[in-house]
Amino acid sequence: MRLAAVVSLLIGLYAGMAMAQVDKKPLEKWLAAQKNYRSAHAEFVQTRKLPALNKPLVNKGEMWAKRPDKFLWVMGKPAKVTVLRNAAGYLYLDAEKNEAIKMGSDSKYARQFEMLTGEMGEDLAEFEKNFRIEKIETRKNIYYTTLQPVNRRFRKRVPWMILAIDTRTNQTAGFDVHLQDKTVIETRFTRYRLNTPVDDGIFKADTTGYKVKSK
Repeated sequence: MRLAAVVSLLIGLYAGMAMAQVDKKPLEKWLAAQKNYRSAHAEFVQTRKLPALNKPLVNKGEMWAKRPDKFLWVMGKPAKVTVLRNAAGYLYLDAEKNEAIKMGSDSKYARQFEMLTGEMGEDLAEFEKNFRIEKIETRKNIYYTTLQPVNRRFRKRVPWMILAIDTRTNQTAGFDVHLQDKTVIETRFTRYRLNTPVDDGIFKADTTGYKVKSK
């Protein structure tokens, strides 16, 4: 066997051993905690970095969730982007494009919202069916997991992402989404409240005046 091939084999073996020794406990703990909440309300700051822009776009927003299937994500005041989920599926509203997109719960396009809703698997085994763990590191009590989607079509649009977990509270600190066009969307939660009363009436969106299409 040639030297280059031997070196490549050893590097591959070492990488596999290193990943096997990575501490996945914080991720397992976070996944287990997702089962315990009945509702959630959070505030966040989202930074969108585009290759064509010198300065990133920064917006504040709010998120509400209620078991078993209600979810609302509103970015900007007034709202620029709204993501609504209910039993029928997802509704995505883009105020700037005047566009509303309806997606069934089984739509492949709805997969991009898994990180928003926290529905990424019931346990580590289920999680790793959907996301390949590429790297894990902890900085200042924040546990960062770099992930690559297993689904090839999804991975084509979203090559990789980073989930951030606050190890002190076991709550989502934020997440980064890296798109195929080199756009990076960073979301950081500034306030997070679990199991507080959330009125069902909030999970509604008015599509009057929007161009509505389905995917």
